[in-house]
Amino acid sequence: MPQVQGQVAIVASAFHRPLVEALVRGAQAAISQSGAELLGPFWAPGALELPLLCQWVIDETRPVAVVALGCVIQGETRHFQLVADNAVRGLMEVSLAKGVPVGQGVLACQTVDQAHERAADGPANSGFGAARAALEMAALRRRLTSGSDPA
Repeated sequence: MPQVQGQVAIVASAFHRPLVEALVRGAQAAISQSGAELLGPFWAPGALELPLLCQWVIDETRPVAVVALGCVIQGETRHFQLVADNAVRGLMEVSLAKGVPVGQGVLACQTVDQAHERAADGPANSGFGAARAALEMAALRRRLTSGSDPA
């Protein structure tokens, strides 16, 4: 886990909250291992609201990275795919517009069992993975801006 100085925010969707809370625990573990200071979690009503909340958190707190977590589970229609696709697209747009890494931890699962597998404790937890990616990007940015070798 890269060592990161500064604040890392967690932004999470309250929809399927017990599953997302497990993702939050995974992200918190990764952030703790990195030495960064944890901000949040900040809770959005659902996955589609995550990008705007990420933008607000970045604007108001100036973190070195954000971890966005949520869970969208397939129902009888394609609605879950539209929600997941647009949430993830919005997170990418916020990251690019703000120049702040946003670790993408929005699950798009066909079943609740699949979501539980991805939210289980340990390093395979998708929240842990999303935080690790955001932390690695923050560490890379710091090396680039300090003139260090990015390798």
